Amino acid sequence: PNPLLGDAFVVAAQICAAAQFIVEEKFLAKYRAPVLLAVGMEGAWGVLLSAAALPLVSRLRGADGRAWDSFPEAVEQVRGSWQLQWTTGVTVLSIAFFNFFGVSVTKNLSGASRATIDACRTIFVWMFSLYA
Repeated sequence: PNPLLGDAFVVAAQICAAAQFIVEEKFLAKYRAPVLLAVGMEGAWGVLLSAAALPLVSRLRGADGRAWDSFPEAVEQVRGSWQLQWTTGVTVLSIAFFNFFGVSVTKNLSGASRATIDACRTIFVWMFSLYA
């Protein structure tokens, strides 16, 4: 465990999220892009980046000598389990709706509003977990 490294990752993630909100807001304003187009472009970039990262990650080995991730093994597991298929589908839909509404907030209000709502979401999840 390295708390300083963990803190650095959190700060880096916040900077990346802020940059994304700013670029999104500029893109939506400059090109008057529809929300669905912006969400679709984000999704396409995500697929491309994941496709580029998967072969690299599958070559990395853990302490036990096994690969960190194996895309063929993951596909086989999903094919063999209706529960994983259902969960994967629900997860994809959930992320799609989350991104659509997030970009809608950015387009109609601002990136700062989206960041504030995002922070409140985290707080509400934390508060709910205290009582659950």
